[in-house]
Amino acid sequence: MIKAAIFDLDDTLYNSTELSTHARRSAIRAMIDLGLPVTFEEAYQVLTEVVKEFGSNYEYHFDQMLKRLGIGQHTKLYVSAGMIAYHDIKFTNIRPFHDAIPTFISLKKLEVKIIILTDGDALKQYEKILRLRLQDFLDDIIISEEVGIRKPNPKLFELPLQRANIQAREAIYIGDNYERDIVPCMKLGMRSVLIHRGGKYDQAKLKKIQKHPDYELTDLKDLIPIIKELNKKE
Repeated sequence: MIKAAIFDLDDTLYNSTELSTHARRSAIRAMIDLGLPVTFEEAYQVLTEVVKEFGSNYEYHFDQMLKRLGIGQHTKLYVSAGMIAYHDIKFTNIRPFHDAIPTFISLKKLEVKIIILTDGDALKQYEKILRLRLQDFLDDIIISEEVGIRKPNPKLFELPLQRANIQAREAIYIGDNYERDIVPCMKLGMRSVLIHRGGKYDQAKLKKIQKHPDYELTDLKDLIPIIKELNKKE
C-alpha cells in the first residue's frame, strides 16, 4: 500500500536547469550593459565553470566570475546588476511543470501523503516552494541543510519514512537524478521513479548500471495509475 509520494524539487517539479540558464544569461547581459569589459561568450564560459566548481547553491558565483576575469573596479556594481537581473528572471518566470499540480490533486484524492525531499539552502528551497505555490499540497518538507544530511546518503531518505511513520515499501520516490535520488531509495527498499525532464542530470538512457529504477516516466500524471495498480495488489 503506497501511503506517501516523496518528490525531489529541482528539475522534478519545475524546470530548474532551463530557468537558471536563462537567469544567468540575463545577469551577464545586465553587467555588460553597465560596462563590464568582456564579451558575453567569455563571461558566460567563466560563470559556467564557477557554477560547476562551486555548485548551483553557492552565493558568490558572480564575485568569483569577476575575479577570474580580472575585473578590479566596480565589482559590487556589476554584481548588484547581475543579481537584480538574475532574480527578475528567476522569480518572475518560475512555475511548476504542467503535470505537477494535477498530479498532486490526484494524490490527495487517493489520500497519499505528499512530501518534498530536497538538497540545498533552506531559505532558497522554501522560497521556491512558496513561489511555485506548492505548500498547501504538502504534508512534509525535508531540506538537507536543516537536517545536516545530503543526498545520496540513505539516512536522508529514511527521515520522511520516520516522520510519516511508514515502511520503505509504503513510499514511492520521484526524482530526476539516478545516482543521488534513485540509488539511495533502492538501497532502502523504497519504490523508485526516475522522471525524465531533460535537465542537467537527466539520463535518458541508463547504461552500465546494476539495477534499474522501478519505473521511468516523462509525465508525472502517469504516476497515478502506477500507485492505483500497486494498491490493488496489497
